[in-house]
Amino acid sequence: MPHVENRPACRVSSDLVALRVWEVIDSRINVRISCDNCLHEALWTSGYMEKKLKRARGATMFRLGLRLRCGGCRSNYVHVWRG
Repeated sequence: MPHVENRPACRVSSDLVALRVWEVIDSRINVRISCDNCLHEALWTSGYMEKKLKRARGATMFRLGLRLRCGGCRSNYVHVWRG
């Protein structure tokens, strides 16, 4: 693993980085989130995001990614991409 100060906490794929959460939901895009630390992976469907992310609908996916943590080990070193 690289040193913590040499890598970003969150990596968001280039096709999602500038999209807002509501755009992802309206486009019916599924999002995968995987942990770089423990290899835990989650799939967020557009229905799940519509229910759980009501307050973050205006945020970009990059901004949302900065607040994410792994469900397994609570690490914030996650990778977000289209799934």
